[in-house]
Amino acid sequence: MNVSRARAAAAFIIIHHIIKKKPKRKARWWMKKFYVNRMQCGVKFLEDMRYEAVEDTIKNFTRMTTIEFEHFKSLIEPQMKKMDTQFREAISVTERLGITLRFLATGDSYTSLQYLFRVSKLSISRIVLEVCDALCNALKDWVKKLFTFNQFRIHSKSSSIEELEDGCKV
Repeated sequence: MNVSRARAAAAFIIIHHIIKKKPKRKARWWMKKFYVNRMQCGVKFLEDMRYEAVEDTIKNFTRMTTIEFEHFKSLIEPQMKKMDTQFREAISVTERLGITLRFLATGDSYTSLQYLFRVSKLSISRIVLEVCDALCNALKDWVKKLFTFNQFRIHSKSSSIEELEDGCKV
């Protein structure tokens, strides 16, 4: 009887293990289907706007002219260029700049930009930071840096400014 009990216990353990086994996860893709056709449906309109010579359209969309857009693109292109992989196409510098300018110009949420450009919210959040950093690096000679408090105090004494707009004395 001990042998039959041992067999029954072993069979119970095996059956219990099979039943409790975790189901396999469904295979995931690198990109959701919504993002796969980005170049056909998503940002192709940005390219169309640039080459249709409809200056008002791109100016309304990015708040700058086509010439200014191309100038900024040429400034950041060496830093922002990404390589394509065999799994997916890299997001172009034009798309990256367009996403960032649209975000800065309108304050649209990442979710609305996601549907407009067909790029994931996570990618958009990274793109905006990368492009802003690249623009700051490219334009560092043209952008005036903020004063520290001590620098402001020295500057205000030399230009006879003694009081700030909100009434605080310096």
